[in-house]
Amino acid sequence: MRIVLRAASEPIRGYLNVSTGVKLSTVNAGIDVTIDLYASDPGRPHEVVLETVKGKHVCPPRWTIFPSDIAANVSLFDVSSSQDSAFAVRANTLTAPVNLTLFRSPAGGDVQLSATSVDGATALRVDAAFEGNLTASSLSNVTSLGRLDVADPTGNEWTRTMTISEIGNHSIRGMVSWGGHVA
Repeated sequence: MRIVLRAASEPIRGYLNVSTGVKLSTVNAGIDVTIDLYASDPGRPHEVVLETVKGKHVCPPRWTIFPSDIAANVSLFDVSSSQDSAFAVRANTLTAPVNLTLFRSPAGGDVQLSATSVDGATALRVDAAFEGNLTASSLSNVTSLGRLDVADPTGNEWTRTMTISEIGNHSIRGMVSWGGHVA
């Protein structure tokens, strides 16, 4: 079962240990979470979706705008017998920063990773075993990507193939894979 949690004007904070997926949504508040996602069924997608909307709340005589940033530390574990589960991790906000860290992902996994903000900075950090597609974007602020040049996490002398495209300071797209052997 997927966990869905929505909040208005209250932040979502804490630690979640889930086995299928989770969706967290806020209005007028941020998200600050650590999530461990254990995939046991390779036939279904395993998703982490984090969304914030910065709304305006009328407090006469002025508008009050609440912070709605996202700070997430996510670890992905493949506990299926086939060890070929697919994962998607997305963090989206309108005007606040997104800091998304993938602490752990399964070697040989398939991970789709995305951090998006219309007006806030985005920072995306990946672990050594990361394999999949990634996107970090902001229309009017900077994006950053951390930890891609690392040694083979399996110890099997695999080589890492990376295709990373940067569009100014505002968008990073890429594909990362492990495979083959060092000749």
